[in-house]
Amino acid sequence: MNADVRKWSKNLYRATGWPEIFALKDIFAKTVAKNLHVSWIVRYGCPIRVNNRPGVMGQWRGFIGLLKAALMARSDQSTWVEELLTVLLGLRAAPRSDTGVSAAELVFGKNVKNARRFL
Repeated sequence: MNADVRKWSKNLYRATGWPEIFALKDIFAKTVAKNLHVSWIVRYGCPIRVNNRPGVMGQWRGFIGLLKAALMARSDQSTWVEELLTVLLGLRAAPRSDTGVSAAELVFGKNVKNARRFL
């Protein structure tokens, strides 16, 4: 992991459940705003609202529990930082319990293929 990484930015598109996690060197407003722009807005467009409400954080806590469990299941292979993107891909491709449809399917219109055979 890069020595400059101090914090993690967690972004969640609530309509689809699409998660993104990015490394930050600090949490100054300029750094966080630039990260939001390059990691979210240029990919998905400008959100109508960005919030940090308790309900949103509750959704993240549930997701973080799934993320930790998935990372721990792969921990014998390498460090969690090296596995993060692969685990996120798997979680994005997994069907949601409330809709039965994956976040990837809601975002792209079809599910993503697991690249495990390439690893």
